[in-house]
Amino acid sequence: MFEPDAGGHRLTYLRQLLPALDGLGAVTVVVGEGAIGTEAFRVQLGELRETHRFESVTFDKRGGMLGKARARLDALRAAMDLCDPEHVFIPSGDGLAQLLGMPGSMKRLALKAGVQIEVGMHRGSFAYPSRTLKERVIRGATLRSLTRAPLQRVQFVDVLAYEWLRDRGHPLAARASVLADPVDPVEDVSKSEARRVLGMPEDGRVIGTSGHLDERKGVDRLLRAFRSADLGDSDRLLLAGRPSPGIRELIAGEFADMVSSGRIVAMTRYLTDEELSATLAACDVVCTCHPAHVGLSNICLRAAAAGRPVLSGDYGWFDRVVGGFGLGWTCRVTDERAFSAAIARALDSAGSFEVGDRAQALLAFHSQANARRTFTASLRDRLGLERDDGLIDWESLDA
Repeated sequence: MFEPDAGGHRLTYLRQLLPALDGLGAVTVVVGEGAIGTEAFRVQLGELRETHRFESVTFDKRGGMLGKARARLDALRAAMDLCDPEHVFIPSGDGLAQLLGMPGSMKRLALKAGVQIEVGMHRGSFAYPSRTLKERVIRGATLRSLTRAPLQRVQFVDVLAYEWLRDRGHPLAARASVLADPVDPVEDVSKSEARRVLGMPEDGRVIGTSGHLDERKGVDRLLRAFRSADLGDSDRLLLAGRPSPGIRELIAGEFADMVSSGRIVAMTRYLTDEELSATLAACDVVCTCHPAHVGLSNICLRAAAAGRPVLSGDYGWFDRVVGGFGLGWTCRVTDERAFSAAIARALDSAGSFEVGDRAQALLAFHSQANARRTFTASLRDRLGLERDDGLIDWESLDA
């Protein structure tokens, strides 16, 4: 497995998927130089380091998307020289996968005969509306590069990308599949208990969001919509995770009075997985308010697993999955008045919300066990092993 970047979800993905390879051959995990010494590595992979082989290679993360992709390509070449693999898994291949289809990249990689590469793709922007002609041209070019890349399997986490290829009979569809986004098991914790764990008041209703808090996720819009919403004095907004500089400034400035009064509970730091679970359990409604996000949201899935309804934007994956599978409600988060009204309605409706059959089927697909099955399906086929009896594929949900 190859993952040079220790940022974001990437080390979490290694922790969740690495055990799927146990018993399928000798496995080496290659990470970027310095990653093993980070707190994120210790939290996510400390235990697995005791039982699995980890190596590191130089990863010179340069500026810009193309520079970062080239840095990953150089690190991949170093990793392959180090390990001499037969099968390569790249769980987070965005950028690098497209680069592999560009002229000169394969010569730079020097791929040996018989080596097969599988990548996980978290973004499929070609499946989303383009706002400008330039954006449309760029997305078309990157899709052509991805299609040319010598990849045995392209596993899309975003089902919109997979369905776009499948429904159009695109040449890449024959090598594409859906990689379930693994949802860690969720403890059955009451709202009151979770709020005690987090040190916040136990009364009132809470709408909250967790993870990295930034403008891309619409947290600035959530702050303003919550302030404008017709709510009771004991209704609270929970913000849990590391904020961007802009969000930190809003919390400390424009919304400082709401923080000091307790209307906004701000836990602005890195959260452990246990704390993240507690923030979801503490909420009556979990809000994922990305205004124009390409890709999915694992927080939506984790909220559903915790039995909490989701209020999300009505764009892309959120419209397809939150709306289509009954995880909660969607609204136009770019319209402050509509967003504020949706917050009030969601909190009023949360008490009667139930996770229905469609949502349960979606959660079964995204279970950690099934994510591992989807991850290794192609390798098992290469090894001549039978299909895992427990495998749930996306087509069974997409009826």
